[in-house]
Amino acid sequence: RSIAAPGTTVSWSADGQRLATADAEADVRVWDVSAAGRSLLLATIPVYKAERIHAERWSPDGKQVALQGERTVWLLSAATGRLTQTLHGPAQEITALAWSADSRRIAAAGGWDRQVYVWDAGAGKPTKTYTSPYPDCEITALAWSPDGRLLAVGVDRPIEVPLWDVDNGKAAVVLKGQHVAAVNALLWIDAKTVVTGSSDNNGVFWNAETGKAG
Repeated sequence: RSIAAPGTTVSWSADGQRLATADAEADVRVWDVSAAGRSLLLATIPVYKAERIHAERWSPDGKQVALQGERTVWLLSAATGRLTQTLHGPAQEITALAWSADSRRIAAAGGWDRQVYVWDAGAGKPTKTYTSPYPDCEITALAWSPDGRLLAVGVDRPIEVPLWDVDNGKAAVVLKGQHVAAVNALLWIDAKTVVTGSSDNNGVFWNAETGKAG
């Protein structure tokens, strides 16, 4: 099955029934792909020409779509396409975006400014700002633990992934010693297991409690 959409980025909803695409003109399209043999265009959302859309992220509950601009995050209602929140914070270009599992919080990394910003998605208010302790690093990936207690943070140097306690912003565990290039993909399998993907073309499973690989 194919979709005739001028998309540069795509993102699936958690239930696999809808697909969001964005193009270079910052238009976002939401598709219903559940219909047998065809894809139905649900909405075309002209967004904000001031910034290019680099990624879309569906909230886990499927109710909102977060759009990652250059220095702004927009939250849209997945049902209506209506803008619900505009989130500002990063001084540098956003390099990573992640929803918490309960869809109540969203985190974004400001790349070279070493900052991670967390907002209350319902109120659109910032709740936390964390600063990476690594000088001259770029934050490359983010992922919340299923219970929302930890935030996995990929950095390009040193090549490791701290699991930050979101209450105090300190690393509860650090995953290191397996990759030889920047980690740019993170996935929690469950509360005890994290998978890291790297530019070294390797994926590693980690114990999130001990920090050991395998």
